[in-house]
Amino acid sequence: MKQARRIARAREELDCLNIEVCRFHTAIHDENCAFEVVLLQLEYTGNPLYGAVDNFCLRHHHINVHLLARIRQIYSLEGFTGEAAIGVRTGTTPSTATEASNKPSLEDVSLAHELEEVTLDDREGLDDLGEDDELAGDIGGIVDYVANLPLHALS
Repeated sequence: MKQARRIARAREELDCLNIEVCRFHTAIHDENCAFEVVLLQLEYTGNPLYGAVDNFCLRHHHINVHLLARIRQIYSLEGFTGEAAIGVRTGTTPSTATEASNKPSLEDVSLAHELEEVTLDDREGLDDLGEDDELAGDIGGIVDYVANLPLHALS
């Protein structure tokens, strides 16, 4: 009886982990899409913050590619029972998410190279993605602010 409960609990945990991996993959994809929108808005308006925000987005893109490499490793595990795909965020339409996921992106281009680097980092015991947290928080606040601005000026 005790072993049956442990097995049931392990299956529940696998289901939760499958959901979390999909949620994390979706969040990374959505963040990259938001960065693209913010950068287009700043470039279109000629905002002087464009350079700083572009640098911030580039750093986060590199981190996201590293995280996507780890997600791909999870997907390739023999015991992975979830769906190896980007999910649909609540509040978005499935067609929007599907169209965005079918479009080739920078993360797809960089992923193979990053997988090699992740493997090398694992062998060497390195995992240095550090950056100035205070600066990242400030620029992150600016990115969030610009991302939430209405799009009337671009229409």
